[in-house]
Amino acid sequence: MVTSDITVPRRIYHWVDFVSVVALIITGWYIYMPFSWAPGLMGTMRMIHFVFMYIFTINLMLRIYYGFFGKTGDWERFIKLDISKDTIVWSLKHYLLFRDCPEKGRCGVFQNIAHVVIVNLFFLQIVTGFLLYYPESRLLSGLTYYLGGLTMVRSIHFFFMWVMVCFIIVHHYMAMAEEFDKVKLMFFGVGKEKPKLTELDVSMPAGAKAKAKK
Repeated sequence: MVTSDITVPRRIYHWVDFVSVVALIITGWYIYMPFSWAPGLMGTMRMIHFVFMYIFTINLMLRIYYGFFGKTGDWERFIKLDISKDTIVWSLKHYLLFRDCPEKGRCGVFQNIAHVVIVNLFFLQIVTGFLLYYPESRLLSGLTYYLGGLTMVRSIHFFFMWVMVCFIIVHHYMAMAEEFDKVKLMFFGVGKEKPKLTELDVSMPAGAKAKAKK
């Protein structure tokens, strides 16, 4: 059964994030290594890349805010790792051998790790991206020097772009293997169960709301 915490704000974030990441990957690849079959597009690609850089950054900040103050209160998924030998073994059986989970949440350790890692990776990409965007900034130049200069920052930024590509592939495989109906709900709002929460209610922290219900 589809979980009821995939609300409209989460779906909007996911769509904006998905489109932004795809746009950033394509344009970033071109900026680093212009395609021989599409010459003369550097100015356009850089402009698109920078626009989506801001969209991606703002979208991430809003998602973190919603994680803390939204009614689903799912902020822990971005910072808390729930790892044990049992969950690792069952997750491997689930994703590699297609075994059913003995109980809900027991096979999601890799998704949990992925959420924590990808948020930190997003922040790393944002920081290195701004270092490249503002190379003459006095505020940022010290960090650029510490990381080995603009050439090294550019290589780090490009390398982690490919890490993000691998993450996207693995993340979608795990999501579809775990619960395909949940993927349909996330992308299209179509599922066996609709969200039961008041989706846009962010008037107070989720923890306080939970206590108020008690």
